[in-house]
Amino acid sequence: LVGRHFTFKILEHSENGRNILVSNRAILEDEYKKLVEKLKTTIKEKMVVKGTVKSIQDFGAFVDISGVQALLPISEISRSRVDNINKVLNLGQEIDAAIIKLDWDNDRITLSMKALLTDPWDTAAAKYKTGSRHVGEVVRITSFGAFISLEPGLDGLIHISDLEGDSRDSRPETVLKKGQSLTVEI
Repeated sequence: LVGRHFTFKILEHSENGRNILVSNRAILEDEYKKLVEKLKTTIKEKMVVKGTVKSIQDFGAFVDISGVQALLPISEISRSRVDNINKVLNLGQEIDAAIIKLDWDNDRITLSMKALLTDPWDTAAAKYKTGSRHVGEVVRITSFGAFISLEPGLDGLIHISDLEGDSRDSRPETVLKKGQSLTVEI
């Protein structure tokens, strides 16, 4: 930083100018407050915005919207379950997302990419009638059964009592494997 020029705000001036405390951060914070005030007048909940992924964490991603950071929780990325966020999002990636919550008191904006996708449950009753057979993929195995994904965002449960096996006491993981394709009956 030596030799570079910056703009500073004088925070303290004492000893006839022999002791001066300056801050560049104070200027950046003032500029940020102006950005937030401008954004307050232009964005609303349920509005679709463009943003750039700036940081990826286990719980979600921070997205830059016009200079202000917003959170995209991992549960709001897709209709299907996201186990590894890095397989879905990349740093610098531009995304479209809906604003699902604005909390100006705490300077928090929450986004959702999932809100822009159609909800598969809206057509599930017509598409998956009782007694019909469909091919699905085992996505999770629990002690009480297995969840089968029929399409992104639409999972069904095969209870342990409905699994094939030598006995009712068999564990689901001995009968099924994650990622296995399977024909199921609704």
